[in-house]
Amino acid sequence: MPYRRTSRRLVSLAVFTALAAAGGPLALPAVAAPGQAAPDEAAAALPRVPSDARIVSGGPGGFLMRANSSDQGQDLTWTRYSDGSVTRMDFPLTSDEEAGAMSDTVVEHGRPVRLHHMDTGTTTEIDVFGMGYSYLGAVGTTLITLGPRPGSTPQLHLLSDPRKGMTDRAVSGLPRGILSDRVVAYADGAFVYEYATGDKYAPTLHHAVVDVASARIVSTYRVWNSWGEVALSGTHIAWIGSANGVSGTVVRTAKRGSSTVSVTQLGRIGDGPFIGLLDGWTLLGSQRDEDVSDHALYARPLGGGAPRKVLDAVDSRTAGLAPGGALLVRGGTAAHGDGLYRITRGSDGLPRAEIVASTGKPTKVTLVSRNIPATVDFDRTPTVVLGWKLSRDRVRTTFVLRNLRTGLKGVYSDRNVRPPEETGNGFFELRWHGALYDGVTPATAPNGEYEWQLTAKPIDGIGPDLVTKGRLTVNRPPAPHDLTDDGTPDLLARTPDGHLISENTYLSGGEEPALRSQTDLGSYWGKYTALVAAGNAGGSQHADLLARDAAGVLWLYTGKGDGKFAARSKIGAGWNQYNELTAGGDVTGDGKADLLARDKDGVLWLHRGTGTADAPYATRKRISSGWNQYDALISAGNIAGGAAGDLLARDKAGVLWLHRGRGDGTFGTRSRVGSGWDKYKDLVAWGDADKDGTLDLYARDKDGESWFYRGTGEVTAPFRSRKALNGLTHLPQEYTEVL
Repeated sequence: MPYRRTSRRLVSLAVFTALAAAGGPLALPAVAAPGQAAPDEAAAALPRVPSDARIVSGGPGGFLMRANSSDQGQDLTWTRYSDGSVTRMDFPLTSDEEAGAMSDTVVEHGRPVRLHHMDTGTTTEIDVFGMGYSYLGAVGTTLITLGPRPGSTPQLHLLSDPRKGMTDRAVSGLPRGILSDRVVAYADGAFVYEYATGDKYAPTLHHAVVDVASARIVSTYRVWNSWGEVALSGTHIAWIGSANGVSGTVVRTAKRGSSTVSVTQLGRIGDGPFIGLLDGWTLLGSQRDEDVSDHALYARPLGGGAPRKVLDAVDSRTAGLAPGGALLVRGGTAAHGDGLYRITRGSDGLPRAEIVASTGKPTKVTLVSRNIPATVDFDRTPTVVLGWKLSRDRVRTTFVLRNLRTGLKGVYSDRNVRPPEETGNGFFELRWHGALYDGVTPATAPNGEYEWQLTAKPIDGIGPDLVTKGRLTVNRPPAPHDLTDDGTPDLLARTPDGHLISENTYLSGGEEPALRSQTDLGSYWGKYTALVAAGNAGGSQHADLLARDAAGVLWLYTGKGDGKFAARSKIGAGWNQYNELTAGGDVTGDGKADLLARDKDGVLWLHRGTGTADAPYATRKRISSGWNQYDALISAGNIAGGAAGDLLARDKAGVLWLHRGRGDGTFGTRSRVGSGWDKYKDLVAWGDADKDGTLDLYARDKDGESWFYRGTGEVTAPFRSRKALNGLTHLPQEYTEVL
């Protein structure tokens, strides 16, 4: 046997009445009234159909579907209305029309052609090819064939059910020289035979309506610019396409037997429009796999008038109408969900849709599960995967993250989110690198609590948008030059008139910092003889600033995490004895930022950090002498992988030296980094600016150009070749200093 029964599902007799052996009408479920079962509960009792299958054909007793995932149509199933049992058909189907019109017989196109009578479970055969014919389709148990062989005038032949004694009736009236042909639509004992004539490079299409009972062509229409969608009813034929001088899509309709064809402009309804016919109505819409905003199925009166929505979405339809003019459509409604619908004319003459089988998919898009961490640390995990699984995959998603403290937000749409067919695990996934972009200004995500909101809009138009919210926290360790609490190093620049400018950066493409914004911190900074980026000196989560006034008093400005500083607090007097101050690195290995100071005699002193704002530094400790040979000292952090923070020192000849920290506040033997560093006006050890795990160096030359030295982590060559920081605003040459 070429088909086999694979499953059986009992359904409630309250939903279905058994079909009579003679093929009585199907008793369809009623719409739930107030106080009755909800529509989705009623749908649960219906026969179940795969969500990825399209309707092919059907009859009084059941329906035939094929899986969309099967290129050759191998996955064919017949489902009985009466008990929901499913029979798998093990043969290929080149086109839906080959399976036959709306009946309980499924035709297998082979040698011989087999008629599978699903109502009785029997099979009959007709040796169509042995008779010299080719098979085209079937109306019930009547086969549509073409003969003789190419080379002479073709002729349609109708072969009747062999169980009743097969007859062969010829349908004449076809022209010579047919280039191609197929059966494209069925209805009420008739079918549409489409054939092409003329030039094979520019053929002319024709639609011939053939009446099965009389075995004759009752009308023929020349087709201009057909898109291949054809529908037939008991009274009319319709096809969709375009017309000269008419914008958008048109549908052509004609009364069966009449040569008069009317053209109706529809506008654009998608590149894969759906068309069907009921007596007096044209059914039109865009299938769910088309990229248009409205996937509903509308009924339009043939005589003109306003359209009526029949389904909220449509996937596929049968090639023919059942006796009585019913059309089977795979689609969905907000009221009854996704499934198979039977469309008929009600007692009021208006089209109506009744669900006869369900996919079991919920009407609304729902959140099945999510994989969104409560806490994110981008220093530990540079890329965080945020995932969510939905009840339906065909949605357009928008994921928004908003920092509750700053208001900064990132908006991520379908182009940023990988759908389940790409992830392979059923989840939509956003690979978040910590960048925020709201369509206007890019930023790096600051630390703190975020509210996330997921919006999923059904592409098929069924049901409302899903909107769900939650929270997560971004929490990175403090960084020495991070003034805005976003994990990227920032800069401070002082102008000749005493203004201090906070330069907030973000990662541009994950490679190097770029300027995001600037904040003027006031004009009173000119009174200080020294400004020093101190790292986290006061025990907060943010980078702080040291300032020494003309009287030698040292002040601490605690960072607020927004590029600004709180009111200053006094550290102490007597700091005029030092001609060089550098801070931010942990040279003692205790996790706190220390301060290094060189006095006028060239002695280097350690002020160990305490991590408290009231007394941020302990009593000084002498390190060593001889440091007057250098014109710049830079507390660099642990750039060479040693025990603690290191120190960079530039001598007066422009050679840069690395002094590796031992972890006890002292330094080992220096190693030469390179020469030519005297071309720079400012050198800033600003941490891991490119997030590759090594510490980097910022340099500003005497022309005001910004340069970037990527760290290597190696002692002998701690930095790669310099790279221009094009993404960082040209810091004016007149800035007195950058730190």
